[in-house]
Amino acid sequence: MNLRADRDAGNRIADALAQMNHDLGLPSSMRQMGYEKEDIARRVEAALGRHFNPSALRQPTREDYRRLVVQVLG
Repeated sequence: MNLRADRDAGNRIADALAQMNHDLGLPSSMRQMGYEKEDIARRVEAALGRHFNPSALRQPTREDYRRLVVQVLG
């Protein structure tokens, strides 16, 4: 991506990816992908069932995921 490595590299990568998604006409939010508040319970259950959870240093709870999904949906 031709970005220099320094303390702000992560922000520049995120900005570059957001711009690339915009240029390609890709959705930038879960809502633009068609998810609605009615999908919260299904998204939470899907997140809880992911294979990486057992090895996580901190086990996310159902409430952790619910808060995250609600925040992402806006």
